[in-house]
Amino acid sequence: ATGDLKLVAGLGETPIGWDVVSGDAFQSNAKVVVRDVLAGVQPGSIIVMNLMGAPNAPATADALATLIPELQARGYEFVTLREMLAG
Repeated sequence: ATGDLKLVAGLGETPIGWDVVSGDAFQSNAKVVVRDVLAGVQPGSIIVMNLMGAPNAPATADALATLIPELQARGYEFVTLREMLAG
């Protein structure tokens, strides 16, 4: 893993990690995805949502329809990685 990070950095790119796993892969219940994201999110979080749509992630769209307004209501803003890194 360290070698991979060095390789990416050596190519002039910035390796990016995440801190919240949505659990959307193969999850059919949007409420579970919403619960897991809201339980882990904090300022500066990067949320991983792997897949969109059936059959791999049938609840992702419904989860996003709840998560986006809920996170905004809690004061979170959505930014691009470029904006976040420019900080």
